[in-house]
Amino acid sequence: MSDNSREFESGKCLQKSHCDAARTITSILSQLDPAADPLIFAQEIQTRVSGVGFDWKGPRQALPKVYEELEEVSQVLNEPGKLHLQEELGDLIFSVINLIRISGHNAYDTLASANNKFIHRFNLLEAMAQEEHRDISFMTLEELEELWEKAKVQEENAKQ
Repeated sequence: MSDNSREFESGKCLQKSHCDAARTITSILSQLDPAADPLIFAQEIQTRVSGVGFDWKGPRQALPKVYEELEEVSQVLNEPGKLHLQEELGDLIFSVINLIRISGHNAYDTLASANNKFIHRFNLLEAMAQEEHRDISFMTLEELEELWEKAKVQEENAKQ
């Protein structure tokens, strides 16, 4: 039996001196709070590991990882049962959060801003439908998309 295999057998340490040494090794991630909001926790994990050089040099280098994870989601969507979809979606979100962090932004604030933007745009869509005396619950997705695009244009015009 090798030294490594003697250390653990069925998950149990057999040589006390090796087990004690293994317990004293502390991960750079061990001080993070796993009960934290998952969005914040993901960014904290990535910030911590970047401190030891496990990081992309910039957003351009991180972006291909987002595409890779998106492709994996796409592949799972084509599988019967989609057994690994949640796992792959999690990987995609994690890589997007990393891209946000590397870009110099905060993931929590970025998502909050996106939520507010969506709500504002949807409110514009609803107002446009009301002006046209239309009930959005009876509109097709294509009709809603058309109003969505008009709302986007309206927002852009208001910024100028």
